[in-house]
Amino acid sequence: LLLAIIIATSALWAYHAFVLRSDIKRAGESKLQSGMERLYWYVIAAVGLLSLVIGLAGDVNVLVRALQKGFDLAQREQLAGFTALWIAGLPVWLMGWIPAQRRAMRKDDIGADARRSILRKVYLYFYWLSSVLSVLFNAIVIVYQLLAFCLFLGTLVNFLDTLTNLGQSIGFTVIGGVLWAYHFFVLRGDNTFAKLEQETVDQKDLEAWQALRVIIVSEDETFATKIQDDLKKLLPHLSLVII
Repeated sequence: LLLAIIIATSALWAYHAFVLRSDIKRAGESKLQSGMERLYWYVIAAVGLLSLVIGLAGDVNVLVRALQKGFDLAQREQLAGFTALWIAGLPVWLMGWIPAQRRAMRKDDIGADARRSILRKVYLYFYWLSSVLSVLFNAIVIVYQLLAFCLFLGTLVNFLDTLTNLGQSIGFTVIGGVLWAYHFFVLRGDNTFAKLEQETVDQKDLEAWQALRVIIVSEDETFATKIQDDLKKLLPHLSLVII
C-alpha cells in the first residue's frame, strides 16, 4: 500500500514539476520567469526542510525514550517512520534550496534581485524565528526539569524521568540551534551583499558629484562666499568656483 502511494504521488509530482518547468521556460528571461522559479524552489525547500526537522526530532524522541524503557515493536515502527521522513525530506530540501541559494550568491543584477525577493525573506525569517523559539522553549524546559528535580522530586524514578526529558530537550535544542545558526549565517551573507551593493551605489554617487562643476557668479564676494559655504555643508563633494 505504501509503495503504491509513493509511486502515485511521485508520478503526480513529476508531472506537475514538468508542466511548471515548461511554463517557466515559456516565460523567457524575465522577472516573471525568476519569480516562478523562486516560488517553485522555496516551496519545495520549505516542505523538505519541515519534513527533515520533524523526522530528526521524532528520532530523538524515540531514541531517548527507548533508553529508559527499551525498544518495543511500536517504538521500532516509530523510529522507522521518522527516519524515513527525514531521509525523504533531505533530498527534497536540497533540490529546492541549492538552486535558490546558488542564484542568490550571484554578484550581478540577477543575484541582487534574488536576495531582495519577498519569498526568500519569508522563508529565511520563518525558519530563523521558529528555530529561535524552539531553542528558547527547550532551554526553559531544561532549566525547569533541573530545578524541579533538585528542589521537589528527588526519587530514583523521577531521576530517570528527568534524564529522559532532559535528553529529549537537549536533542531538540541542538536541532533548533543548528537550524538557527545556518539561517543566521545565510541572512548575514545577504546583509553583507546588501552593504557591498550600497557602497557601490555610494561610490558612483560620489564620483558623479565630484565630476560636477558649479560656478557661482556674483558681484558681492561676501554673498558668494556664504553661498559657497552653505553648499559645501549640504554637498561636501561638490566642486565650487566663485567668479
